[in-house]
Amino acid sequence: RATVVPHRPHRVTDRSQSRILAMTQRAIVAEPDDDEVVQERWARGALDENAIADHLERFLEAEDNEARSTVFSAILGGTHVYVFAPSVILNRNFYTIVTMGLSGTEMKVPTEIDNGALYARAELMMYLPATWTMPQCLGGTVTKESWPFELLRAIVGYVHDTGAWLGEDHGIPNLLSSPPGQPVVPGSKLTHSILLVPPHDADDFSTVQVSEGRVNLFLVVPLTSAEAQWKREVGAAASIHRIVGDKRIGGQQVAVDYVIDTERPCAVEDLGCRDR
Repeated sequence: RATVVPHRPHRVTDRSQSRILAMTQRAIVAEPDDDEVVQERWARGALDENAIADHLERFLEAEDNEARSTVFSAILGGTHVYVFAPSVILNRNFYTIVTMGLSGTEMKVPTEIDNGALYARAELMMYLPATWTMPQCLGGTVTKESWPFELLRAIVGYVHDTGAWLGEDHGIPNLLSSPPGQPVVPGSKLTHSILLVPPHDADDFSTVQVSEGRVNLFLVVPLTSAEAQWKREVGAAASIHRIVGDKRIGGQQVAVDYVIDTERPCAVEDLGCRDR
């Protein structure tokens, strides 16, 4: 049975990891690449969709959710999203949505990071409540049902356009809004996101080894502006790792659940977590 555990930061085991963690605090400004390069990335899609899909199904699919799991493709093409329904067998009472299309782009990992190829490819995921109403389609107007799907696709598009590196604990403003960093939908306080290694009791869940390299899976957890600012000031370990977790285990002591809640309060401004 797969279980979700409270978030714990990864232990720093070598100098390369130390550099990676330090670099999550940098403000990264990426410029669009040449049109030809960008078009090749969009056309490439996932690095090895069959291998990645097999990996996801091994951990996220069971007899009681297989028939309800599906794939969403956009009206005009582009990144599609795998949807794994809740499963009692797997002890996952939430939807898991996963991008399929980012890993074909080799991100520009900074040269000072050792073994950069291990961190250059990724796919993204989010957890949605079991009561979530699925969108009719992707690629149209962003709605209260579609915004998680479109947010993931927007992050993928940003990497396709720029080759920018995304890794553990990196923060991203809401790319669906103009300017970026506005609420994901009217009335919500969620304006940013952080990338975390997805919690799972299987150590090999968060990475997929394919013939051309390694693909890392990251859980996208939406944040408020105040939470994102707190992270920028003190780092993820001293801020976001303290407030994000599994409410099924930690109950009300967990300020921000891994499973998204569009209308949740701000852990900093409303719950006072920064002062605890």
